[in-house]
Amino acid sequence: MNGSGCCCMEDAARSWAEEVFGQADLGDTRRTRRLVQIASEAAARTGGRVLEVCRNGASRQGAYNFLSNLNVAPAAVQDAITRAAALGCEGKDFCFRCRRRHGADDRIMDQS
Repeated sequence: MNGSGCCCMEDAARSWAEEVFGQADLGDTRRTRRLVQIASEAAARTGGRVLEVCRNGASRQGAYNFLSNLNVAPAAVQDAITRAAALGCEGKDFCFRCRRRHGADDRIMDQS
C-alpha cells in the first residue's frame, strides 16, 4: 500500500471512530478524545494489544492510562456504541440487535 492509501485508511478509521465514540459521555471531553484516538488507531492498525495498535510511546501511554482509569465507565463506552448502531439502523428495513448478557464483566482491559 502506498503512502496515500495509508493516509486514506487512517482518515477512514478516524471518521469511523468519531462517528461511533465522538459523543461518548465519559465525564470529561479529554477522555472522549482519548477514546476516539484509541479506536481510530485500533481500526487503522488492528492488533490484539495496545503495543501493536498505538503508533508511538505517548499514544501507548495515553491508551494505558485510559484503560486503567476507574473514572471511565465501560457502560458509557457501550452506550456510545449502541447509539451509533441505532443511528446506523435508521431507515433500514431490518437490523440485528445484540443484548448484553446478565452479569457480563464490565471491565475494559488490554489483553497483553
